[in-house]
Amino acid sequence: MTDERAVEEAWSLARAAEDFPNQAALVIKGRTYSFSQLQRLMFPLLEKIAGSSDPGAIALVAEATLESVLVLYACLETRTPVLLVHPRLPLDSQDALYRRVRPRQIWRGGMAELQSDFLRTPGRKPGSLASRLDQVLVCTSGTSGRPKIVVLSRGALFASFQASSHNIPWKDDDRWLLSLPFAHVGGLSVLTRCLAARKCAVLLPTTPKDEDFCPQLESARVTMLSLVPTQLHALLGQKRSLPPAVRVVLLGGAPLSPTLSAQAHIAKVPILCTYGLTEFASQVCTQSTQLLSENRLTGDCSSGPLLPFLEMRLREDKRICLRGPQGMTRYWDEPQSPWEAEGWFTTSDRGEVAENGSVTILGRTDNIIISGGENISPEEVEAALERLVEVESALVVSVDDPHWGQRVVAFIVVAPTRPKHAPPSDVQEPCTSSIKLAALLKSRLAIHLPAYALPKAFFTLQALPLNQNGKKDRLTGRQLAKKHL
Repeated sequence: MTDERAVEEAWSLARAAEDFPNQAALVIKGRTYSFSQLQRLMFPLLEKIAGSSDPGAIALVAEATLESVLVLYACLETRTPVLLVHPRLPLDSQDALYRRVRPRQIWRGGMAELQSDFLRTPGRKPGSLASRLDQVLVCTSGTSGRPKIVVLSRGALFASFQASSHNIPWKDDDRWLLSLPFAHVGGLSVLTRCLAARKCAVLLPTTPKDEDFCPQLESARVTMLSLVPTQLHALLGQKRSLPPAVRVVLLGGAPLSPTLSAQAHIAKVPILCTYGLTEFASQVCTQSTQLLSENRLTGDCSSGPLLPFLEMRLREDKRICLRGPQGMTRYWDEPQSPWEAEGWFTTSDRGEVAENGSVTILGRTDNIIISGGENISPEEVEAALERLVEVESALVVSVDDPHWGQRVVAFIVVAPTRPKHAPPSDVQEPCTSSIKLAALLKSRLAIHLPAYALPKAFFTLQALPLNQNGKKDRLTGRQLAKKHL
């Protein structure tokens, strides 16, 4: 079998239905659909999506519904490029994406919308595609401004599937929970990998913060989860044990704090930390399942070694450069190629590599704070704060300052066993940390950080602001800091 044929068969629901007609493919709303059942439900969509002379992409508001999953699978079946739109994205932000991509159809809830102002625009022309292999358009989280639209080919998605499967081999009864929005590459990869492996994806009506989450995992026979740290924190807050069938919890999207890692180990959550990015179709580094069997993950918050097919090098400023077949085709509406000489892509992430090949992410270059002429990584300050017993989680941002240039400000969620002098807090209106608590935090931080990196102000919150992908929302943090300083 040629590589091209393997790619085409991997993304064909029709082929999956032919080979494994009665095997479970999707669990949603308590009902299990086989591959043959999904294929029959998908069939009426094929002509609607592919039966057009218009070569442009379609847009899909990627809701966690059967209808949305069927539209995605129909696009994969027909090689139709699809822009995945987060359902919680404000309507004006959705319209901004449509103006950039110029889709020929906009799908929501299993139906193509013909009422969109964009689609009624006279003289509208579809966006141009660089290659017939362009398959999925996924937005980055936009933490540093306007989100970039990443174009992933069918081959890149397949290489990502192969690399993940090599690191975490599939078992016959595996079922992977879709707990992340599939407009995000981490959620998309659950659906694509389950389709390519002919395994079952599970969509539940509950989230890790709900009391019946663990019972529903057990009822759906889930064996694998993908979570971000905020979801893990919510899960641990339930004080319930995961069902014994759960063998892997992939944790990515943000660094894992030592405190949360220790709590997960005590609760016997089988965590494998991972680092990935949209531009490389999800995972780039992931800890090995061998570490779970050897019980050697206590305190290890690194992202593990590189997955197969990928190469990494570090620049002098520790920026991570990557190359490999999982890489994107291009950014949608940026004329300049993101690829450098010899096929390298320079990320915005900083990292370091241990002797055993394990990669630790230090933070993002576009988050660097310059205060008094010194470069400060907010992620490193957050990590230092989260090592303290008084702090459950932390967000570090900057505000403009006439003397320092930028002033370092820390928002913290006080640990449940909070000191008696810790002030009450509210997520909307942060409370200035008491003098005693601020002095305590500064004195303990001074052991781990240089004096110039110590926050000049502390605020307490009940919960950190998060964006749609569950990552720390630095823009909201900066707005809060400006408001209260």
